[in-house]
This record gives sequence, structure tokens and C-alpha cells, in this order.
Amino acid sequence: MRYYSTEAEWIAGCDLHNRSVYVVVLQRGGKVVLDRNFRRDKATLLELLGKFGPSVAVACESVNLWTWLRDICVEAEVPFYLGDAKQVAGPRFRRSKSDKEDAHQIANLLALGKLPVAYAYPSNLIALRGLNRDRLALVGECDRISGRLRAIAQEHGLSGRTAELLGMEQAEIRAAFANPLVEERISVLLEQLRRARRSRIRLARRIRKEIFSFGREMKLLQSIPGVGFLTAATVLLEVGEFNRFENDGEFRAASGLVNRYRTSAGKRVGRRFRDGNPYLKRALVGAAVFAARMDEGIKKQLWKLSRNRRRTEANCILANRIASAMFAMIKSGESFDSLRFARG
Repeated sequence: MRYYSTEAEWIAGCDLHNRSVYVVVLQRGGKVVLDRNFRRDKATLLELLGKFGPSVAVACESVNLWTWLRDICVEAEVPFYLGDAKQVAGPRFRRSKSDKEDAHQIANLLALGKLPVAYAYPSNLIALRGLNRDRLALVGECDRISGRLRAIAQEHGLSGRTAELLGMEQAEIRAAFANPLVEERISVLLEQLRRARRSRIRLARRIRKEIFSFGREMKLLQSIPGVGFLTAATVLLEVGEFNRFENDGEFRAASGLVNRYRTSAGKRVGRRFRDGNPYLKRALVGAAVFAARMDEGIKKQLWKLSRNRRRTEANCILANRIASAMFAMIKSGESFDSLRFARG
């Protein structure tokens, strides 16, 4: 685990909320010089940072409001440190938890050089990543609605193919489903499905226009069999910068494909868990599944992995190998080599 260290004279720990921000400012020796709850207002915080000048360092946890605080720090020209919220845990013996204690703990950890590092995603890509996540949500919604349509159609003796249902006129739906309530259900679901598909296509087109800063990386990732434009875009937008990973193990761990264990006295305690980016994991597993369909060598690897394992586990193992290949390709600038991948 990596930690921040700073030589700033003043250290400000911030506990962010929707309407307020609790700020605790420590002097280098640990003395508390400010301990106050402020209204979450940009002008108020800029005035506060202006009192301490450029010799103040600001830190907070990686909650969903941290981008607002980073933009203020950039404008005020003061260093900003983002701590990993899952690793910044209070002492177990602490009887109570409050905003004041949380802010003080963040400032104290940074002063001691023990604030766990969290990745501060580039501000110029946040909106585009959000657009892609909305597209993925629409993909899931289309799948959910299609499943409900198939189930209803199969209950009434139809094939349940979504394409056939989408091509049916209202009169044909009325003739196929004698019950008017079922007809209403089908009509509403078809309307929702058409609307979700239109929105999904619109977002995909906008992403194609905007994602021009990853030209080299997009070409490299699309050289993998079965990896299309949108899958490659999802991987790159969720990663942000591959340079933040020292090796492929860190990249695979960030995607949630690697099992992690807690150990004590040389023994594993508790259950295994996977903690990573769910969007990145979904893209990598999907890339592995489609690569196995498009390439015979990868298909044989998946078949070997599936002999003594569940298919989902085999897909995750193959996704691990695909992730390692992606990391090596981005670092070396070389396209995907099927023979080299088959050799491992």
C-alpha cells in the first residue's frame, strides 16, 4: 500500500457532505489551529485557504464529492491529496464517530505520512466516463426489459424473440395476446425498450466523437480479437492513466479480478473478497468471452480452464490473462499477438 507524504506547514483535513464540510487544520507539530464546520460553499472555502496561503495541504477521502474540493484547490493553487476511503478506517476502540473526528483523522494521517493513496481521476475525462457509465446502465436496462418481454411471450406460446416483438404493430399485438392487460404490458415494455435503445445509441455515437485523446491505446486494444470500440473505450475511461500502475498485478487488482485474503499468524482468516472497479471488471470479462468466440487459440484456453472449474471462474481467469496482455501492450506499444498469448 502506498501513502502520501507532505512537507506543508499547514495540513487541512476535510470531511465532505452535501451541505457542509468540516475542516480541521493542523500545524506541522500537530497543534490544532482550526476546528470548524463550514457551509459547502466555494467562496467560503477559497477565503479559508487564502488565509493560510500556498503552504497549506488539503486532504479528503475518496467520496463522491471530492472532485468539487479538488477544483477549488486547483483554483487556489494549493496541493490536494485524495485518501482511499476504504482504507482510512478509524480505531476499533473509538466509541463514537463524528465529522470532527473524521476530519481530524484525515489531517493526522497526512501529517504522519500514513494517508493511503487513492487515484484522483483526471478532471477532463470525468464527464466522458459518466456518459459511458450511463450507456452501460442503458445496456443493462435493455437486457432487463428484453428478458421480461421474452418471459411474457413464452407464457402465451410465442417464440419470445425480441426482434419479432419489436416488429409487431399494435393490431398484431392485440391479436397475439387476447388479454387486454397483457397487451398493455407488452406495449409499455416495447415503448421502454425502444426509448432505451435510442438513448444508448445516441450516447455511443457521442462517445465515439469525444474519445480522441486515446487514439494510440484504442488501436492497440482493438487488435485483441473480440474487443470492439466500446469495450476498449470502457477499459480506457475506467483506468484513466495506465501509468498509475507499476505492474499488471496492480491493474488486475484494480479491476476486481484478483482474490484477496486476510492473513494472521501465517493463516488465512475470513473469507476471500474482490474489491475493484465493477465497470472495468465487466468490460474485461466481456472481452475474454468474445475473444474466445473469435480466436481458436483463446477458445482452447477457455476450454482447458473450464474442465475442472465453473464457467464463470474460467472466464475470470481468462479475463486476468487478457488484462495482463492489455497492460503489456499499452506499455510496449505492440499489438496483440495470438501465438505469444497462447504460450502464456
